Amino acid sequence: MKPRWAKVAGDLRSERGRLLLMLVAVAVSLAAIGTVLGSWAILTRDIASNYLGTAPAEATLEFEGGVSDEVLTRARADQAVSVADRREVIAGRVRVGDDFRPLLLFVPERFETMRLNTFRPLDGAWPPPAGTVLLERSGLEMANATMSSSLRVKLPNGRPSTVTVSGLVHDPGLAPAWQERTVYAYATPETVAMLGESPTLHELRVQFASHPRTVVE
Repeated sequence: MKPRWAKVAGDLRSERGRLLLMLVAVAVSLAAIGTVLGSWAILTRDIASNYLGTAPAEATLEFEGGVSDEVLTRARADQAVSVADRREVIAGRVRVGDDFRPLLLFVPERFETMRLNTFRPLDGAWPPPAGTVLLERSGLEMANATMSSSLRVKLPNGRPSTVTVSGLVHDPGLAPAWQERTVYAYATPETVAMLGESPTLHELRVQFASHPRTVVE
């Protein structure tokens, strides 16, 4: 055996523990890299599919006096528009213990006929009865709530009021509630009026015919 190979063999015999540790470290590193790459491939595909599956609006126009029936009809009749809906988003607060946390209240015109920025029911009522709200599932812990819990909410123009959680939804178009530190809730215009806020829907959301959305398979 050549001297260099004799030295290598001797080193391996004398440092068997270090060699074994090195091999284990390399194996663990390769497994970790494979896991990360596999997770990245799955997440990039599934996140895109989930998000596009909500039919996200390509433009949102805000009307100071609200989106009238005439404006909605004209938007839907426009050949450049493939889908048009009206909606409202109200920033409020919800009491959790001794603190008030940010609340985003999403108000579709009708839950049964949503076509843009959709979300799906998971449990409970659909649509929510008047005086109740649906919670995004990631917001349960943020709101310290469960099904049928009572929430104390305050909207900009209303007084603190109590509403009941009547159901849960999943909204893939939103960041998790714990990430944004915001509770997401969903209610009908009737419930909004009961909370002291105007039930007028100020947002016109549209998708354009020239840029159709497709779900990634």
